[in-house]
Amino acid sequence: MSVKLMCCALYRALLHEASRTPIDELQKGRLQNVIKNRFGQNAKIQSPWQIVTALELGYQSLQTLRDAVPGQSQALQRLSRFLNEFQVPATQISRSAAKENANATKLIKPTNVPVVWPRPDVPSVLSRPFPSVTGKRHIPKLVDTNGLPFLRFKKPQSPFLSRVLRDKIKLRQKRYDRIKLLEEQITLAETEDEWDKLLTRMHGIQDDGIFSIGWVTVPRDALQDIHQKLKADYGKTKELAVKMFEIVEKEEALVKDEELERGRRKLGRSKPLRSQNS
Repeated sequence: MSVKLMCCALYRALLHEASRTPIDELQKGRLQNVIKNRFGQNAKIQSPWQIVTALELGYQSLQTLRDAVPGQSQALQRLSRFLNEFQVPATQISRSAAKENANATKLIKPTNVPVVWPRPDVPSVLSRPFPSVTGKRHIPKLVDTNGLPFLRFKKPQSPFLSRVLRDKIKLRQKRYDRIKLLEEQITLAETEDEWDKLLTRMHGIQDDGIFSIGWVTVPRDALQDIHQKLKADYGKTKELAVKMFEIVEKEEALVKDEELERGRRKLGRSKPLRSQNS
């Protein structure tokens, strides 16, 4: 079973037991908010030892809540002390509410923001070369930015193009970071699977439920999925680069043809003058 599934199961169990505790609704709401906030704070933990420590504290809290459901006095006392530690003064609540209102006001976007994405009537870059152009035809340059090809026709570069390239680079780097994290999780999960096999072989302990799929299954499937997405993106990028290279070659051929045509026209206009002079 993956660490992510264990955390999700623990999270649901804590919220479920918190709703069953014999305390008033206001205290239940505060308790559930504390659980949600704690899980939100721990969501970015990557160290295996910190994850194990957080899970142990979570299971201890779950046992306390289960003891408090039938009204066990010691569990209720621990729960009461825990809630008192997280009691927020009314002044702090009003300040936080005012801060949230101020942030919400800041998030309102103006309506007169200039549009940077292309209009629907703008033809795709892959529709080039155009049969005829106004003025002199310019040959685009095939440029590579971190493995992403694009055609540069002029400077400065389009803000839309810059944003697209930036988003693609960020997405690819995010996937590579995810691969590194999953590889570490797979190494840890393989040791957990070996431990489970040892318990089964020596003590006959075996779980036929959700744990039976093994710890390494989920991270390994996720790793394979990311590799498939990277492979698909690489294929699309290669296909796009080939099309853009063909566009550059066609533009170069059209420039040569148009230069020859302009030369013929000049030569045709100059012939009568030569015949007059002769």
